[in-house]
Amino acid sequence: MKTIFSAFDGALVMTEENGVYTLSADKEVGGGAAAGVIEGKGSIVLDRKTGMKLGEALLNSHLPTTVQPLAQVVEGIVEQGIEALE
Repeated sequence: MKTIFSAFDGALVMTEENGVYTLSADKEVGGGAAAGVIEGKGSIVLDRKTGMKLGEALLNSHLPTTVQPLAQVVEGIVEQGIEALE
């Protein structure tokens, strides 16, 4: 398992193992204006394909509608390339 990212004295950690990414939180994080950023324990587990789809959705939500058709073409090309590598 490889640690990709760690913050807040290890309270928020992203790891990768065999192409599966896990974002874990294990204690309350934040104070003042950041109070409650993370509460309690939990984790999010994403494989490459799901992570890529999530990234595309987040990016597309910020693109102007005029650019979205081009973004979909690029996404299709990238997805085909990734499938060819697997």
